[in-house]
Amino acid sequence: MKNYICLNHGECQWADETPPREFPLVDGELYCPNCESTNIREAVYPSGLPWKKIGVGAAAVLLLGSGIMWALTPSPLGISVESNCAGNTVTVSMVGGSGKPIIFNSPELGKRQADSIFRIPADKRSGVTLTFWAVQGSDSVKASLVTNCEKPRPHSGRGREGDPGKPQPPKPQAKENQKSVVWNRVKGSEFCIEDCVVEYTEQDNLGHTRTRKINNYADCCPASN
Repeated sequence: MKNYICLNHGECQWADETPPREFPLVDGELYCPNCESTNIREAVYPSGLPWKKIGVGAAAVLLLGSGIMWALTPSPLGISVESNCAGNTVTVSMVGGSGKPIIFNSPELGKRQADSIFRIPADKRSGVTLTFWAVQGSDSVKASLVTNCEKPRPHSGRGREGDPGKPQPPKPQAKENQKSVVWNRVKGSEFCIEDCVVEYTEQDNLGHTRTRKINNYADCCPASN
């Protein structure tokens, strides 16, 4: 079964319609309905504008334009923070945004900077809530972090020069009431060991002994001729 149009206005009152009215005929039937003329032809129109292709192309253009607009539309600005106890720092990471410069700040640290890495002082490394803001144009977002790093232990003392962090061993304490040592010559211990040299024995108040020598000792020098 095909569609046909009537070409004779006198026999088909709708022959002048634009676009022409179509009617179906069973294969082999050549007569116009309600008329005796065979003045009909198959409803095949000359090629004109490819409306179907145009429609498909227009849809593709719309989809492409929507994709471009979506790609050009900035995504919402997001923020996350991560601490590094080993380096005593907090890093602020950004997601989305318009690509414009970002300013970071932390009220608790009293800092406003373009760098996304903040150094945390010793007194705020444990149990302190820190707030970090990221400002990009008219958009601003924030995130909070409770520090959980161990506080540095105080040193018991300064180390040797060039190593201030290494403590020195404690100095030995002087014994209380330690007796002072006093040496006395042992009476009758002197004797000449060579010309002008005398040797004698000393003993301290703790019972220790030692031998001493004196040069140019007159009593040991030979008599002058």
